Amino acid sequence: MAASVRTVAVLGEYTLDTVRGCLLCAGRPVHLRPQAYRMLIYFVEHRGRLLSKAELIDKVWEGRAVTDDSIVQCLRDIRQALGDLEGQYIRTERGRGYIFDIFDPGAHQLAEAHVAPPVEQVSRDEALLQPLDRPRQGRSTHFGALTALAAIALITMLAGVWGLSSVGVLTVTAPTFLKLTSSLDLDLWPSLSPDGEWLAYSATESWGTIDEQIYMQAVGGLTRICLTCDDTGPKISPVFSPDGTRIAFSSGRRGGGIFTMAKDGSSPRRLTSRGFQPTWSPDGTEIAFSTRRTDWIPAEPYFSTSELWVVNVASGQTRRLAVTDGRDPAWSPDGRWIAFWTRASTGWDRDVFTIPAAGGAVRRVTHEATDDWNPAWASDGGALYFSSNRDGTRGLWRVPIDLSSGGALAPAQAVALPTAFVTYPRSGPKDMVVYSDATAESNVSLLSLETAAAALIGPPRPVTTGTRFWLPPHPSSGGQWVALAQAAIADHEDIFSVGRDGASLRRLTDDVFHDRDPQVSPDGRRVAFASDRGGRWGIWTIGADGGHLAPVTAPDAKRTWTRPHWSPDGASIAAWEEPGHRTVIFDAARTTSTPRMVLPPVPGAPTESLSQASDQRAWSAGGGLAVQADDVLAIYSFETGAYRTTTMAGAILGWIPDTPLLLLNDGSERRFTLVDTTTWQTTVIAYPSFIPEGDVRFGLAPDGRALALVHATYKGDIWLMRTLADGYPK
Repeated sequence: MAASVRTVAVLGEYTLDTVRGCLLCAGRPVHLRPQAYRMLIYFVEHRGRLLSKAELIDKVWEGRAVTDDSIVQCLRDIRQALGDLEGQYIRTERGRGYIFDIFDPGAHQLAEAHVAPPVEQVSRDEALLQPLDRPRQGRSTHFGALTALAAIALITMLAGVWGLSSVGVLTVTAPTFLKLTSSLDLDLWPSLSPDGEWLAYSATESWGTIDEQIYMQAVGGLTRICLTCDDTGPKISPVFSPDGTRIAFSSGRRGGGIFTMAKDGSSPRRLTSRGFQPTWSPDGTEIAFSTRRTDWIPAEPYFSTSELWVVNVASGQTRRLAVTDGRDPAWSPDGRWIAFWTRASTGWDRDVFTIPAAGGAVRRVTHEATDDWNPAWASDGGALYFSSNRDGTRGLWRVPIDLSSGGALAPAQAVALPTAFVTYPRSGPKDMVVYSDATAESNVSLLSLETAAAALIGPPRPVTTGTRFWLPPHPSSGGQWVALAQAAIADHEDIFSVGRDGASLRRLTDDVFHDRDPQVSPDGRRVAFASDRGGRWGIWTIGADGGHLAPVTAPDAKRTWTRPHWSPDGASIAAWEEPGHRTVIFDAARTTSTPRMVLPPVPGAPTESLSQASDQRAWSAGGGLAVQADDVLAIYSFETGAYRTTTMAGAILGWIPDTPLLLLNDGSERRFTLVDTTTWQTTVIAYPSFIPEGDVRFGLAPDGRALALVHATYKGDIWLMRTLADGYPK
């Protein structure tokens, strides 16, 4: 029985599919973020009428507080999707609003379109490949003729690239899916053996802990075998060699690096002293890797860079690829290309690139204002899969690749999946793809801290509930309210505030930018945070009521600032500067200021450790700044301009006002440490039983009387997608 699709003509070959909720061009989906799609619908419904910003906010955003940037970004997305870059059809009336004026009133009719029945259940995007039964009218005969010619050219091209069986018609057989793991762990980094019979992957109870181990199990089986549990340290990102006899992986053992082992876990061999995300060359002689670990959610990096290297498996000799920043390398099946993703030089976006494996110029594959990452080659090398948030979730996308140039042959397509989250996709033999459906949530609670009794007063009082993922919180003095940052898993990364009883959850920022690291001022009136709203990461402040947004740092083409910390009097803000791995001081009352002070490096602390522990700082009322790097605890005196150092484990939470006491958290030992910074004497506060196991992080109030904790839980299973060579686009 044919499926019915109701469409609304927009412009030439552009239509709105009101059933599936997407924009089509010649029957094919065109990416629009959900809010931009809603704005386009409102424009279509009110074509020819001037729409003010106030009306758009009221109707499209339902009255929620948004900035002009949100409207402008949505308008930019719509114009780009429609090819209206000069604003010919969506006109801006300065000071008044916008008008959408592209329709012939007689052309705006609902049309019935029929899609051929699938061999199996047809996915959303595959069904959208079917042509409409009758053409839509354009604004003029001239435009319609040009659109028709363009459509014919597009169809002809797609026929060669994706195997269209007739003009505009594709015989679609939906991919099939099989859940390969089902446990309480977070299963990541899947890899299939060359024969498709075995699966290797990493598993852990909590993200980023030392218990990450590598397992193997038969595809379709239930029993998993731990290959690395005889050694300490995290082991991640396993990948089978082309002949299936060995597994390359990243390990923290013996100082870390890229290792290989037999497929049964025996005979581990160290190849490099550093590295993550290994990928084999097709002939098995070399392994490419990155120098930075990639998180399964795009929370990092702010400013760090990752190099791409290639190591010869037999000799151990290495060579560097000419890439400024490269992560998650993936070697093409023909051996010619290495795909990778990199962060944008400004802002937050990630894009996928390719580089010749022998070295040479890079070639951009994707260029969207979204996170495109985790590239993986299709088994025949004719396309790249990658994870992206283009449709509002962390989905799987596929872009055909020209192997002669390394560039994209056509726009990327979304792949319809039974899961809402995709990370670490990897291709296997026989048109197989494996990926993890990892998910996470975290909630915030409050505790009271009694430093005199060296005790925490509980049980924790819940502040948030639900399925959001909150980053480490920061309470105001007395724990009256808490500043929060939401991780950009499937929504904006914004700053929130919430009362101590969980009431009055308020979004302080609401736009397309990424805001995090909130720190409440000592008087509780303002929140300092890091944001990329200036084009690069900088420090901003906003009122506790969401008003008076102001930059503290001036835009800089070469430097970024993150991790703000208020001085006890609220007059200054310390921040972390990159490049350089250094702490700088800004005047909190001045906007777009330059640093008025730069602290010297911590003696005895390696530069890389400072980069990794850049948030470990706190300001004392006595004129000192504490800095933690590795196990070096340093106290900088503004009076003497020098450091005092000691060896001390634990992350700095903050000073206890009017005392020389500094509070550290050692999560691996489930304890806090109060350090008397005049004598270096310590008092240990063991975690009470009411603090949950797993990933727990804390924020200390400016007055030292309250602790906010965030407890994160993770879950992820491995899925197998099998695409059919005669059905799904190759």
